[in-house]
Amino acid sequence: MAISPYSMCPCGSGKQFKWCCQAYFAQIEKAALQIQKGQLASADQTLNQLGEKYPQVPQVLGYQAELFHQQGKKEEAEAVLQKAMKLDPNFARGHWLLGSMRMETQDVPSALKHFRLASELLHPNANEFLSQVLVRVAELEMELVHPIASRVAMERAALVSPNSQELRQAFEASFNEDSKLPRGARQVYTLREPPGDKSVRWQMALEAVAAGKLSQALRALGDIAIANPAQAVAQFNLGLIRAWVGANAKAIEAVQKSIDLESDESRVAEAVALVEVLRCGAGLENECDYIEHSAMLSVRDVKSVGTALGTWEETGRLMLQQPEKDSQVLSGMLLEDVPDLGTAVDGQFAAIQSHVVISQEVVVFTSPNRASVERTIEEFRALATEAVAEPEFSTSTNRIGENLSQLAIFPVRGDVTPVRLTEELKVRTREHYESVWLHRPLAALGGVTPLDAVGHPGLKKRLPGLVSFIEECVRNATGNHEKEYKSPLYNFDRLRRKLGLVVAASEDSAELEIDTMSTAELATLKDETLSDNQLTEAYRAALKLDLPDLAARFAQSASKRASIVDRYLFFNHLANLSKDEGKMDALLRLLSEGTQADSATNEGRRAVDYALNRGRALARNGDVEGSANTFREAIAKNPDDIRLYSPAAEAMLGRKNGPLALEFAEQGLKVADAQNNRDAQNQFQELIAAAKKLVG
Repeated sequence: MAISPYSMCPCGSGKQFKWCCQAYFAQIEKAALQIQKGQLASADQTLNQLGEKYPQVPQVLGYQAELFHQQGKKEEAEAVLQKAMKLDPNFARGHWLLGSMRMETQDVPSALKHFRLASELLHPNANEFLSQVLVRVAELEMELVHPIASRVAMERAALVSPNSQELRQAFEASFNEDSKLPRGARQVYTLREPPGDKSVRWQMALEAVAAGKLSQALRALGDIAIANPAQAVAQFNLGLIRAWVGANAKAIEAVQKSIDLESDESRVAEAVALVEVLRCGAGLENECDYIEHSAMLSVRDVKSVGTALGTWEETGRLMLQQPEKDSQVLSGMLLEDVPDLGTAVDGQFAAIQSHVVISQEVVVFTSPNRASVERTIEEFRALATEAVAEPEFSTSTNRIGENLSQLAIFPVRGDVTPVRLTEELKVRTREHYESVWLHRPLAALGGVTPLDAVGHPGLKKRLPGLVSFIEECVRNATGNHEKEYKSPLYNFDRLRRKLGLVVAASEDSAELEIDTMSTAELATLKDETLSDNQLTEAYRAALKLDLPDLAARFAQSASKRASIVDRYLFFNHLANLSKDEGKMDALLRLLSEGTQADSATNEGRRAVDYALNRGRALARNGDVEGSANTFREAIAKNPDDIRLYSPAAEAMLGRKNGPLALEFAEQGLKVADAQNNRDAQNQFQELIAAAKKLVG
C-alpha cells in the first residue's frame, strides 16, 4: 500500500513523507519484497546499492539494518545500525531497533533504555510509532515489577492515541479498581508543589513532564533537590520522577529522605506506600519484605516424575489446575502433610506448602518461605529418586505486597462448611498479623520489628502508612471474600491499637478490647478489676506482644482464680517458665497445684495433660522410675488415649532406658492397631525399633 506524500514518515521523524524518506523508500520496499519472495541475493544487492548511494543518511542505514535483521543476518544488522547511530546518536528509529535487538537476547534493562530514548526522541506528531514504543516501555516496566513507571508510559501512550480502544482496555485491565494491583501500585502519584516562589527549574520540569521528556524533568528536579537538601517536597519529587523512569533503587533513597523531613501525616503515608511498591521491583530482593523463593529441578525421567506427582495427587495433597488448551505446562498447589494422630482438631485443614509448575523439562516449586521449598524438594526427591537434577534456587520480588497464599487453608478431613472455613481463615489471618508480623524484622523499618519501631520516633511515623498499605493489599486480594461474607478477613484497627497508632476503648467500657491494646495500655491494667475472660485475654495479648513478665503476671493471677474452671493454660505457662529457668522443684509444685485445681473445678478433664507434663519433667530430672509410674498410672485410667504412649516411650528413650521405652511403645502400637491409625502405627514402629537398639 502506497504511502501518501503528506502523511507522517514511517521513520518517526515527524516530517511528512514527501520531505523525509520518499526519495529512497521505493528501493527499501523493493528489497523488502525481494526478501519476501526469497530472493535474498537480489535483496542484498539492492540494500548494498542503497547504502553506497546514501552512506551518510541514518534513516537509510536504519532501514537497511532492519531488513538485514529480517534475514537473520544479526551481525550485519548490528554493524549497520551502529554506523547509523554514530551519524546521529538521536536517531529515534535506531534506538527502537536496538531495543528490539536487545529484547531478543533477553537484555531487558538495555532494551528498556533504548525504548525510553526512542520515546523521547520521536517527534510528537509520530503518534502511531510513539504509541507503539510507549506500550513496549510499559510492558517491560511491568515485567520488572515497576507498576509506577508502567502506568506513566501507558497513560502517555493513551494520550497520543486517544482513539485506540485496545490501549484503553489494556490500561483499565492493569490499573482500574478491579485490577490485581493494590491501590498503592495503581494510583496516580503527582508532583508536589514546592513552597514559595516557583523556580525556573520547576517550570522546566513541569514542561518536560507534559512533553513526555522525563529525562529532562529528572535533571531539573535533581538540581532542585541538590539546592534544597532539607526540603521534603524537593526530595519527594526527585524520588517520584525516578520512579516514573523505573529507577526504583534511587527513587527509594529520595522518597525515604522526604519521609524523614515531612511533618504532614497524610503525605508521609502516601510516601510510605510508594516506597513499599518500589521495593518490589526486580533486583531489590535485599530491600523488600515480600520475597518469593523458587527452586527449579531439571527433569531426567518424565515417567518417574509423573509417578511421584501421582503419589501426592492420590493422597489429596497435590491440587492441579486445569491447563489451558494445547498447553504442556501444569500448575497447582502442594498442601502440607497433616498427620492424623488423633490429637489435633486443626487436622481438618492444610495450608499451602508450595506452588508447583510442571513441564517435561523442569519442575519448579515456589513459596514465600524458603524452608517450605526445601521441605518440598526433600519429599519430592525421596519419591522421584534420580528422576530430577539438583535444585537451582532463586529469589524474586514478583509480587506487590504480601503473598497471601501463605494464609490460605483447605479442608482435608471431615465435612467443613463455608462458614467454618471462613472463620478459620479469619483466625489464621489475625494470628499472622498479631503473632508473626508484629515480631518480624522489616526492611521497610530498617530491619526493626513493628513492635520495636514504636519506640523510635523516626520509624513510628512510617507505621501508619505501612499498615494502611498492607491493609490495601489484603483488601485487594480478598475482595471477593468480603463481598461474599460481608466482612473483611481482618480488622486492621486491631493492629493499629497494638502499635499505639489509635487509642483503645477505656478500661471502664463494656466494649474493652484487651487483645488490641498496645504495650503501654496492657501494662496499666489492674488484675483485680478484670473479669476472668478479660484476664485471659490480657495474658494472651501479652504473649503476642512478646511481654513475658506481663504474661507471667496475668498467668499467676489467673491460676489463683477458682472461678476460672479450666486453668491448665496458666499453670502450664508458669510451669514452662520454671522449666526454662531450671527450677525443677517449682515446676513439679506447679504441676501438682494444677492437678489439684483441675480436679476441684474442672472435673479432672486435664488430668492427662498434667500427667504428660509431670512424666516428662520427672524423666528430665533423672527420676526414671517416678516418670514411668506417672505414665503407667495415667495409662491405667485412660488406656485408649493414644496421646500418652509416645511421650512415655520418648521420655524413656531420652534416659537411655530401652526396656521401659519398649514397654510403652508396644502398648501404644496395640492401641494404634485397634484404632486403625496408620500415622500413629508408623510412629510407634519407629519407637520400637529405637528401643530395641538400646535393649540390644
